[in-house]
Amino acid sequence: VSPGVTQKEIANALNEANETVKNSADPELKKQKDQAEDNLGKIDPERLRNLIKTEVVNELQKFGIKAGDLSSESQQKLDELNNNIKPEEAKQIRKETLNDAGVKALNKLISEVEQAIKSGDQKKIKSKYKELQEFTQNNSECTQNAYSQKKDIVNELLEKAKNWSSQNTNKSNNNFPTG
Repeated sequence: VSPGVTQKEIANALNEANETVKNSADPELKKQKDQAEDNLGKIDPERLRNLIKTEVVNELQKFGIKAGDLSSESQQKLDELNNNIKPEEAKQIRKETLNDAGVKALNKLISEVEQAIKSGDQKKIKSKYKELQEFTQNNSECTQNAYSQKKDIVNELLEKAKNWSSQNTNKSNNNFPTG
């Protein structure tokens, strides 16, 4: 930690950088964030735990996942963030919980795409296709982890949705999004 840098300054910098780092494919940026968290954990472990807890809550909201939707193991780990645990444990809990949330969100999206195809609703298919495509292109660790677990299913479903559209629309009227 640089002399004169306060815990609050480190915490604020982490908060501001969090979204950028999460959506970046740059491993160096992720490493720097990790080091900043380690520094904050050394001087103010409680503040780091609170930052991590807030980050997890925000990510769950983005995924449209409630804490109760998580596995019982993830729910228990999430509760542990309220305890006086070590910074490394808090970081591990974040990783495990968000990976679980990513898989749950992807499963939900897969189901929604399947339902859209079954319904035959062109607008819904396009919308869900785009959401699924965006999910697969998100650089956050938890979405990439979920995608890697379901890659074959997702790619098959994307192809199915795209084919459904091209078979059921006039070619001149086909404005289906492409990757």
